[in-house]
Amino acid sequence: MADDREYGKQTLRLLKKLVESDGIVTDEESTWLEYIKEHLNQGCDDEPFDPVQLKAEVDRKGEAEELVSLLLMVSLADGETAATELAIVRDIAKLVEVSEERMEELRSDALSRLSP
Repeated sequence: MADDREYGKQTLRLLKKLVESDGIVTDEESTWLEYIKEHLNQGCDDEPFDPVQLKAEVDRKGEAEELVSLLLMVSLADGETAATELAIVRDIAKLVEVSEERMEELRSDALSRLSP
């Protein structure tokens, strides 16, 4: 259970960095953060996320694609993915060994879920 808590902490820290990266946190992005905090049963702190720890937790849980999909969905919460957000998603995809091609497939899936 301690490992799951660490995964949750690192994920929330990363999501907070993601939504703050373009300088504007929208209501939609805040709603996503609140939903994920509840889902992971975590509080948000002001500590920076640790990429090494995040990678270890993602590898342990086998959730690389799920994490990238989550990042993409949150980045689209306000209707578009800012360049700063996309750069973070790409960096994390590379970190957790999701190929650029697969990340683009996941991005297309996320976009199609938002389109009417």
